[in-house]
Amino acid sequence: MARLVCLNCGHEERVPMHCGREMVYVLKGNFRKYEYLRCQVCGYEVTVPLHCSIPMLYTDEDYLPISALSKSEIEEMKKIYGG
Repeated sequence: MARLVCLNCGHEERVPMHCGREMVYVLKGNFRKYEYLRCQVCGYEVTVPLHCSIPMLYTDEDYLPISALSKSEIEEMKKIYGG
């Protein structure tokens, strides 16, 4: 079962449901990629939610597939996403 994880504080949320099914992760864009969650049934899209002013990480693994971010990396992400 997929989940959304905050890279700053570790907060976890379940992936939203739509039309009775879990939404799937989608990347869009040519140069600047944008992360979305899409309904497999009707195609409804919503941007990946923010937590601690940075986008949450979508993962369907039991572990986090990346190492913890440094304080400077978190601050840089907050600047980019307006936090």
